[in-house]
Amino acid sequence: SGTAVQQIERLFNQAECTLKRYSLAMQDTVFMRFWMRDRGISDEVRMVRSRRLFGPDRVATSSFFDRDRFLNSEQVAVDLIAMPSVMSPAKRLVDFDPPRRYAHYLFRDGWLFLSGMAEQAPDITGQLSAILQQIECALLAEKMEWFHVKLVEIYIERNLVDKAIVLEKLMTRAGTDFNVITIHTVDGLASTHKN
Repeated sequence: SGTAVQQIERLFNQAECTLKRYSLAMQDTVFMRFWMRDRGISDEVRMVRSRRLFGPDRVATSSFFDRDRFLNSEQVAVDLIAMPSVMSPAKRLVDFDPPRRYAHYLFRDGWLFLSGMAEQAPDITGQLSAILQQIECALLAEKMEWFHVKLVEIYIERNLVDKAIVLEKLMTRAGTDFNVITIHTVDGLASTHKN
């Protein structure tokens, strides 16, 4: 309970405590997905997120709006992936070119974590093409190819496009070597202007 700001602050504090139990810290976080009940709280969540994910704590991120994810009075939720460093003490965050207010991807110890991308285009074909191009830019920069990708998570706005179309476009461009592909529907995607 509490305001959206109180909830997101509490989630960050809980994440720090959980990481500490495993001898990890926020600097070991590589990806965070933010869930919000609706767009009305996005500015508040964005302010806290920008303040808490700063400097060495910056990570690859994605953000979604989805009322169905919340069964009680909570307005915010977070998914977090952390990994201890084996080869290099520093994670490397790479920004878009030209830069956006969120990172393109994070690279650490041979692992590539892409931020969520809601590309602007007149139709779904254009959006998918732009997203796949951004993914391929990241893979090329890290000397990787589609066959290195083992997990693909796709989030699409509810009732806007057939999941089969998205899957067909992905597999036509990237092949079928993925270990896992998941497609989820949500109320809304964060825009390219997110933090």
